[in-house]
Amino acid sequence: MVQEAAKTDTPIIRLVDLIIESGLHDGANQIHLWPIDDGRLEVQHQKDGKFTAVDYVPSELARHVIARLKIAANCSIQTKTQAQYSRAKTWKPMGPPRPKRIRTYELFVIPTERGEGAVIQIIC
Repeated sequence: MVQEAAKTDTPIIRLVDLIIESGLHDGANQIHLWPIDDGRLEVQHQKDGKFTAVDYVPSELARHVIARLKIAANCSIQTKTQAQYSRAKTWKPMGPPRPKRIRTYELFVIPTERGEGAVIQIIC
């Protein structure tokens, strides 16, 4: 899966890919990343209208994960006080024996009192 990503990818890119791939693997319609009191990002999957907390991104990586999502979706990484929206496509291997596939998702970045949060709406 994501562990088999290109060896040249940075750890942040691999982490973001892992977050998205885990959501796809779990059948989530949306992946939510929300800042919590201690600076971490809580990762939640929404499936059939129900939210499940699945993991946390450490506080020292939280802003980098949001920045990576913004870069992938062509959002401004300098804008932190306004909501942003964009659509992005990724080209990821599905693992043998399935071929590579283009995946489309919508990214919503929302400023909060605790930092920036993000919602990834998986299209296909």
